[in-house]
Amino acid sequence: MEMLYALAQENITINKSPTLPPIPTPTPIPTPISTTLDADIRELKRDMLALKNDHARIENDLEWRSEVRSRGL
Repeated sequence: MEMLYALAQENITINKSPTLPPIPTPTPIPTPISTTLDADIRELKRDMLALKNDHARIENDLEWRSEVRSRGL
């Protein structure tokens, strides 16, 4: 800065270059859940329920057989 004053020997006005406005970042587009994925989820839920029902049935059968054996029938 002092060098500029020494060279020009007069008042110097230095303007700062204007800053550019920030560039907006694009908002991410949400990925839609496909209808096939919805169908797959429904099928998995149905299969899970069937497995839970089978498990409960097997436990009941085992309890019944255990009870029958303990009574000596």
